[in-house]
Amino acid sequence: MEVLPHHIKPDVCLTRPKYREGKIPKAVKVYTCAQESKYLLIVNVPSIGVHNELVKLFSIYGTVDEHKILDEYPCEKFCETIMVKFAKIENARTAKIKLDNYNFYGGSLHVCYAPEFETIEDTREKINERKHVVLAKCKKYESIKFGTPGYELELKNQSKKKFRKKLKKKTAVYTQSEIGPQLPPGWVRPSITGNRSYDQSVTEIRKKLRKTIPDQPMVSMHPKKRKKILQI
Repeated sequence: MEVLPHHIKPDVCLTRPKYREGKIPKAVKVYTCAQESKYLLIVNVPSIGVHNELVKLFSIYGTVDEHKILDEYPCEKFCETIMVKFAKIENARTAKIKLDNYNFYGGSLHVCYAPEFETIEDTREKINERKHVVLAKCKKYESIKFGTPGYELELKNQSKKKFRKKLKKKTAVYTQSEIGPQLPPGWVRPSITGNRSYDQSVTEIRKKLRKTIPDQPMVSMHPKKRKKILQI
């Protein structure tokens, strides 16, 4: 077996604008329908008998129909290459995105598509599936009139409606019935002690104290700290 050009890991893209740069520098590559596949090659797998653990890791993202070790594939020393086939191409796509450059038992995995393992039936199924996806998206865009002036007007109207709803929520006025039951006229707070004569005497004493003691400004309990003067 030979290492094909699409198996080689591309270099990091250094010409991206600043607003597109992420925390981790990555390569930029566009895949067509012909380049994507259910078959994945996992390179740089440590050859310490972790084949089953690797299959369990990839089965998180979908059902794995087939997997085997490629002994004839050239790779680094003390490493091996494993081929994995998923049931759906969406599962293979997500597994490649999530597990590429994944640290697995001390080795950094390199995951790439392997369409050379496909049969004629696999290729036909992949292209037909892509046709259905494109048709569904075209019908969706036609229904909402995507890319037309009417679509832009609808977006503006939707944004205005959302803004008006937010304003209504902020400036909501509640009536007394919404806040709670209204108190009847002539309502008196019930006595805490249960003795009305005691409560009346307490209220009279408080009134007399307010008349005799004038209102004084509040004094802070914590006095201000004096500034230290350095002596030279």
